[in-house]
Amino acid sequence: MRLAQHSLPKMNPENDGGKEHSVGFSFCPLEDGVECAQPRFGGKTLFVSDTHSMGCFATFARNLRSISVVFESDALPLFSMPDGVGSVFAAGGEETLKAARFFAAVRRVPCVLFPAEAHLRGVLEEQGEILLCGKHSRVPLARGEIKIDLDLCKSSFAEAFASLLSARLALIEQHALQIFCGKDKSLLFEQMFTLTEVSHEPDAGELVFRNYAIKSLQQRGAPAGECEVLAQMHRAAGDSFPIWRSYVELSALYGAFFACGKPRKYAVPDYDSRARRANTKFCNVKVPTPEEYETRASLLEQMRPGFSAELQLLQDRKEFFENVFRKFTAQEPPKVNFALVKTLPEQVPEGLSAIIRDFGLLDF
Repeated sequence: MRLAQHSLPKMNPENDGGKEHSVGFSFCPLEDGVECAQPRFGGKTLFVSDTHSMGCFATFARNLRSISVVFESDALPLFSMPDGVGSVFAAGGEETLKAARFFAAVRRVPCVLFPAEAHLRGVLEEQGEILLCGKHSRVPLARGEIKIDLDLCKSSFAEAFASLLSARLALIEQHALQIFCGKDKSLLFEQMFTLTEVSHEPDAGELVFRNYAIKSLQQRGAPAGECEVLAQMHRAAGDSFPIWRSYVELSALYGAFFACGKPRKYAVPDYDSRARRANTKFCNVKVPTPEEYETRASLLEQMRPGFSAELQLLQDRKEFFENVFRKFTAQEPPKVNFALVKTLPEQVPEGLSAIIRDFGLLDF
């Protein structure tokens, strides 16, 4: 049996119905991870996979103590499992892991996670949105042991790399909002800044580790930014490489705004029609007062040199970022458009794009 080559200290044990089980993070092949973990749990093992990872548990699913299901979209069928399930092992993408973690939280059983996406979305969140009985619901999610098989998540390395870039963009956005709106700076800012610095091409292990560290800090209050919402919009639209697309689009928008964006003093956005086009409620829109508008316009001129220089540094490294993307995917970076960016302010009323909209600079 091959042992994990890299590991992190175990997190605090969870207590589920009087039974403690440890949660943590480690690198190891999926087969070794299952063989090490399964004997520690009593009852039957529920193996949950999706269409992209359904063959991962084939070796173990034939055991009499095993139940194997392929998750499609709705979490409800998981609850048809018998009461004898004593643990959940899940391999797959974000939605699959969240559904398995919800089942583990409700049944109060331990779970072991094998993410198929190196950016680790769906792994650490304490709550998440899942499809349940045909409706999207926000539910509690159990924490579990996280075991990284690099071969399993190999196809997602480009998105994991883009996730580092989008996290850096979130820091820039938070800093701008701190000045524009007087928002507090996160106490975790410096740690996030170090983790999102991309001065070299990270190897696979470092890439996953840094994403894990970033997601951990975000659970403690570090900013995720509106890039995360834009990525969800691209994912819902069926676009390939949604995180990459979101980073490229928002970095271009922020860069243009701070480089040459001039408030259109007499151009008032049609907030009502914008809300209808974005399928959101007009009452959620935060319209600045004339005093706020004037203050922000003045602040923009003061902020412009520093922010423009910082965003230009990202633009200067665009070719390097694209080369890393090509290495991980053997494809050309996808072409992007700004159709979804135009509706982002209505989805994130307190994001930086909303301030850009208020200056009349998103009606293009």
